[in-house]
Amino acid sequence: MTRKLDFNWKWTRLKNLVVKNYPGRIPDVRVMEELGFTPPSWKNWKPKFIEKADLDQMKYLNDDKTKMTYYRISYDKKERMWSVRIDDVIEVEVELEQS
Repeated sequence: MTRKLDFNWKWTRLKNLVVKNYPGRIPDVRVMEELGFTPPSWKNWKPKFIEKADLDQMKYLNDDKTKMTYYRISYDKKERMWSVRIDDVIEVEVELEQS
């Protein structure tokens, strides 16, 4: 009997793994191993993760809440590497408390 794959759970693990290694890149084979895929199953599932990465834009608000960074997970097919691609950084207006 085969186990059902929870795509969203695996996608979240992939995002966390790649973001944790930012600004560096992470080899495809390491992502496969960390997510618990075998080479045959990774061959089937990797295109779905690449497609999700192309569609899914994420955002991060920095610690002092002055900048919002929009980013995507990207995959370089030629080099077989996963990385974070910054799409945009926007200054956020901070409301000052009045005394």
